[in-house]
Amino acid sequence: MNIDLHIHTNNSDGDDSTKEIIKKTRGNDIELISITDHDTVMAYDDLKYINTDGIKIIPAVELSCAYNHEMRDILGYDIDLEKMKKILKRYESKEEDIKKEKEVLKEYIKVFKDNGFIIDDGLEIIDGEKNEGYKKVIISAVSHEENVSKFPQIMNPSAFFWDNCANKKSSFYVDESRFFKTIKDTVEIIHEAGGLAFFAHPCIHHMSHNEVGKMLDEARKYGLDGVEVLHAKHSDEDVEYLLNYANNNRIYKSGGSDYHGSPKPDIKILIGRGNLNVEFDLIKDWTQNCKYML
Repeated sequence: MNIDLHIHTNNSDGDDSTKEIIKKTRGNDIELISITDHDTVMAYDDLKYINTDGIKIIPAVELSCAYNHEMRDILGYDIDLEKMKKILKRYESKEEDIKKEKEVLKEYIKVFKDNGFIIDDGLEIIDGEKNEGYKKVIISAVSHEENVSKFPQIMNPSAFFWDNCANKKSSFYVDESRFFKTIKDTVEIIHEAGGLAFFAHPCIHHMSHNEVGKMLDEARKYGLDGVEVLHAKHSDEDVEYLLNYANNNRIYKSGGSDYHGSPKPDIKILIGRGNLNVEFDLIKDWTQNCKYML
């Protein structure tokens, strides 16, 4: 059985429509998927008008949270979609989103200029969409050949963000975590929606395995149900560590590509960077009991 439990659409930061995701799912003979958009479940409204016969879908979401002044993500699997919509609506505030993005835009402009970048004047926040401040600055940055010549890595904005802007050890670091919910609140939201909370890709954040373990220990205090063991950016050593951690602490395991389309061009649906293989045995202990499978 081909499985991918971490996929994004253009309802968040991917660039494939939900219909295109289902087409690629069929094209790759994937039988079990989850669409895990960031802080939204709108893709599941799209699915009402798309033929998904033969594809099992575990309803899911990926929620942003904060840990030790850095951004992290927790996946909510097997959620009641209507409950999750109502919960997310409680946190919606266009006014606050615009205010937040205006603040971080100023900070991004400063850190990029401090690192020798040419950034255009007059950048403005329009509607407060998630990551709008960063997007405005990175689009400006890549438009100048001098910047690309000095920092070619900016041509992959997603990787540059996580390796630098969300990394406390980097001179490009901007602390957006102050705007996000705690791990405790995030796990509670997922449980309120009837779901299971899994820590997403815990080994991609420039942390030692010992530090990752402490982070997962913290999350387990609040009822974490599982951890994403298999991920496109996890090394063999990461996978082994997370398998042992999950087994030793009796929590569930999951896996997926974290496919976004062109925003993460090196990651393909189902296979990640070429060697990803989520076997049913890894996930059967919790997927066999899903209440909200579509």
